[in-house]
Amino acid sequence: MSRVLAWLLRRAGPRPSETARTVPPAAPASLDAAIGSSPDVWSPEAQAAIRSRLRLAAAGEWASRALEAYERDPDVFLRNHFLAVKEQADTAMAIWAAIAAVTRRTGTDSLEQALASLGLSESEWLAQAGLNFQRAADAAKEDTRL
Repeated sequence: MSRVLAWLLRRAGPRPSETARTVPPAAPASLDAAIGSSPDVWSPEAQAAIRSRLRLAAAGEWASRALEAYERDPDVFLRNHFLAVKEQADTAMAIWAAIAAVTRRTGTDSLEQALASLGLSESEWLAQAGLNFQRAADAAKEDTRL
């Protein structure tokens, strides 16, 4: 299985690290669960519930850094989380569209078959499709240094 398809499948299903955690049953198992589904995450009630769930998760050790960031500035924390979720969804959609385009163009049933018929490596295909994840990763690292 290609790295791209493995990444997409991880995005679509439960993350192995989320299913293997040893946290108290009442603690949320993911950041999405800790944030919850309140229609107004900026309301005082929702903020208190998020803080409480993050504290439970931090006690199980997986959310210590998330709790620290949330305590520093809940608004920035939530905005950054939702932007990250959107970026992941946008990336997944771009990858699926690129896979559909290359398999349609080559008349094949899978990305692996399409790449083999074109004589391309996955890295070459990603670059041609404009999906340069290394450049994006380098830019993200640079952003965190500021």
